[in-house]
Amino acid sequence: MSETAESLFPPAHACLNRLPGGRCVAVDAKAPLNAYLEAMHATDDATRRVKLADHARRIREHIKALSAKSYWERLEPAPEFVVLFLPGESFYSAALEVDPSLIEVGADQRVMLATPTTLIAPMVPVVRVSVSVALLGCPLASTEPTWEPVELKARPQTVLPAKDWVTDGCRGREKRKIVSYGLTNEVGEINNLHWQAKFEQIRQAEQRWESFHAEDADYLLVGYGTCARIAKSAVLEGRKRGLKLGLIRPITLWPFPVKAFEPHLGRVKGFLTVELNAGQMFEDVKLAVNCATPVHLHSRLGGMMPSEGEILRKLGQVFNLPAGTEG
Repeated sequence: MSETAESLFPPAHACLNRLPGGRCVAVDAKAPLNAYLEAMHATDDATRRVKLADHARRIREHIKALSAKSYWERLEPAPEFVVLFLPGESFYSAALEVDPSLIEVGADQRVMLATPTTLIAPMVPVVRVSVSVALLGCPLASTEPTWEPVELKARPQTVLPAKDWVTDGCRGREKRKIVSYGLTNEVGEINNLHWQAKFEQIRQAEQRWESFHAEDADYLLVGYGTCARIAKSAVLEGRKRGLKLGLIRPITLWPFPVKAFEPHLGRVKGFLTVELNAGQMFEDVKLAVNCATPVHLHSRLGGMMPSEGEILRKLGQVFNLPAGTEG
């Protein structure tokens, strides 16, 4: 890092990532988070809404402050944009929920918002171009294509063996018949029973999941991937408010971990699946609990992330929880 870069980027808060081909990407990690943390500790909805609005306002102001520094004019090589890093999906989704225009505002000012799960995405196109430049040896600023001669050699004709199994019409030859792998219905049934027994063995032995504070929970969240990480925070926040929450995180898609739900049937009051889709796992959970316990869905679409607060609010709405516990 150059002397100029060190003065612009305090090591504890930001970095300048140098990439192949002499390119770089600036990452700033000084996002203001106090307002969000205060919102999570607020004891009433009105204060929480004020703090979340303040959180979105501070993020907008920080975007403007980063843009005003004009890193692309003061560093060599010049970064094309600055990444404003938020250390959790909830900080990102909470700000966008209040101010959806933050992404456009940042793009207009060459500042991109990123979280732990999206940080690498803005760098991928730059890395691809940089690697291409390094491998091909093309000047980055050049827009002229690089031409090289291509010699098309004649390929020797290969004689393939006769396909005496193909069914391409029997004109001029005897008919060929396609039969079951088992040759007879009786053998086919035996084979299928063998495979079904093998599948059942897999179903019993290979179910994988993680349970988090599920043993004494009154309500269980169900999520995987990013949603599971956010749901864990929602569980901890709910317990601070006196709500016994737990989480089941399925790891195997098939076999679906039905065993994870069995100890809680007839004990918990309900399940809430949290998904970044229209409900791909929702039906699996209902089948796993045999529809004996209420199961509800909270989904976000189009790349939107749920926050801990909205998960708790959804839980309160569908299960009629007392005010002050649902977020």
